[in-house]
Amino acid sequence: MLLIINCVQMEIIYLENSLSRIVCREMSKMLDNKKLISAYKIVERYTNEEEKKYFKLDDILVGIAVKIIQYRIKNNLSQKELAAKLGISQAMVSKLESGDYNPTVKMLYEIAQNLGFELEIEFREKTSHAQH
Repeated sequence: MLLIINCVQMEIIYLENSLSRIVCREMSKMLDNKKLISAYKIVERYTNEEEKKYFKLDDILVGIAVKIIQYRIKNNLSQKELAAKLGISQAMVSKLESGDYNPTVKMLYEIAQNLGFELEIEFREKTSHAQH
């Protein structure tokens, strides 16, 4: 996997190896032209619908990871100390912070409760412009 950071917007996105060559080529062009665009625009331009679903899920998991890392740093906790607070192993904290682990809703609820966070999950139908 290749990690690309768009310094202008501080967006982070993980890209599969098959897409990374295209992205690297596109990033080279942008750097040659001294113009950076959002990594999300690259994904939108060069991926199919199935790959876009993967990136949306990945974005959610990275968002969860960032919140956990921010909490740990803000509270000056090691992964081991956070693990004790959450009642999980240090290895599980590491997995959660990597953004590669897909926790269950139950696990997210328990983490939110232990950290004093609010957990909101929105599950609704997509709206269509064609609907009347």
